[in-house]
Amino acid sequence: MGVSPSPDRSEQDALNAPPEGRGDGADPVLQIDPGAQGSASARPVDAGERILSLDVLRGVAVLGILVMNIQAFSQVAAAYSNPYALGELVGLQFGVWVFTHLFFEQKFLSVFSILFGAGVYLMTQRADSRGDQALMVHLRRMMWLVLFGLVHAYLFWWGDILFSYAVCGALIFPFRQLQPRVQLLLAAGLVCVCPLLLTGMGLTLPFWPEEVHREAVQQWEPTAEQVVEEIETYRGSWFGQLEFRIPAAFALQTYAFFLYSLWRVMAMMFLGIVLFRWGVLSGEVEGKWLRRLGIFGFGLGFPLVTVGILHNRARGFDHDFSVFFGFQYNYWGSVLVALGYIAVIVSLSLRSSFFRRLMAPVGRMALTNYLAQTLICTLLFYGHGFGLFAVLNRAGQLGVVLVLWVVQVVASHLWLRRYRFGPFEWLWRSLTYSKAQPMRVSRS
Repeated sequence: MGVSPSPDRSEQDALNAPPEGRGDGADPVLQIDPGAQGSASARPVDAGERILSLDVLRGVAVLGILVMNIQAFSQVAAAYSNPYALGELVGLQFGVWVFTHLFFEQKFLSVFSILFGAGVYLMTQRADSRGDQALMVHLRRMMWLVLFGLVHAYLFWWGDILFSYAVCGALIFPFRQLQPRVQLLLAAGLVCVCPLLLTGMGLTLPFWPEEVHREAVQQWEPTAEQVVEEIETYRGSWFGQLEFRIPAAFALQTYAFFLYSLWRVMAMMFLGIVLFRWGVLSGEVEGKWLRRLGIFGFGLGFPLVTVGILHNRARGFDHDFSVFFGFQYNYWGSVLVALGYIAVIVSLSLRSSFFRRLMAPVGRMALTNYLAQTLICTLLFYGHGFGLFAVLNRAGQLGVVLVLWVVQVVASHLWLRRYRFGPFEWLWRSLTYSKAQPMRVSRS
């Protein structure tokens, strides 16, 4: 049989982890093909080997991150982080920002990062069990993902996450077999790095040269001229957009990566490995453990994020406070809320066959759906398409999200009726294994 995603009993008891087994009579979410092992050559995971709860989680996560990404697709970059970048928000528009910040910002991206870490562990474990060269297969996967990320970031949209995932995914490989408690400590340590760095930077603000400080403030709250220039650029030609896209993508993959993404993403990936090995992500823990995780995550996370909203608003989303200190409410709160979402989604996966059937195909095509969101949204908002950049307000953006959710759910179901993989999943697998994978679903 294929590799079990949960630790053996002796390891689990030693770690005081939640016990195995659901004991609630729910339909199994873990589906492993009994003939999975024994392949003599590296190959991708077959449909029968997939863990449905992971697909469901990926499906919900990839739809959830669109709620935040739509803000970066459709308006000036500063407005993504600073709700007052274009002026104070009031009424419905501020209410929409509160809703998206409280329930979505960094939450589903954290879930996605957690799942990526679990996927790295699962893929390499299966490769090891088949006698494959797990390191080489993994590095090829990450190499091609880096390339996808670079093309995505520089030619289509600067907000790409694939580059960061590929680099961090390669870095965590040597540590994948450590004891879960050690991996949990690594996650805890890594997640603290960014807040410490930014706190230190914030404390040095009085010593910053005036010109450097002014430039930083203008990135947080751009001048009217800068706003007009960015709007005109993105409403213009694809070639003209490179003026903004290239430096924005480069900054995200260098300065922002070493300040923020490297530590945060690796921490979430290690957390994902631990949750997978404990059976949380696959739904193999008892229902009471999922309930406790949900209460813990939501009970601490949502109040913390709410206090952050109140505190940042009271300070007028001031650059010197919000960038270096005020961001930390959501930074920590989003990790807790992400754990709550995982508990709820896995529980629904266990109890609702309709929910599983609805969301699993979206997760099986997570890479395709993520990149399709970019292709659709840039066509909708940028000048080489319909040119709606900076036209829709925040409420209008949510309307677009709802339509795209329906489109992607329906499209995922229709596509997977005929094909084994999404188009970009097929391309990634074929490049990784240096062989074109069979695409069509076999009909017997």
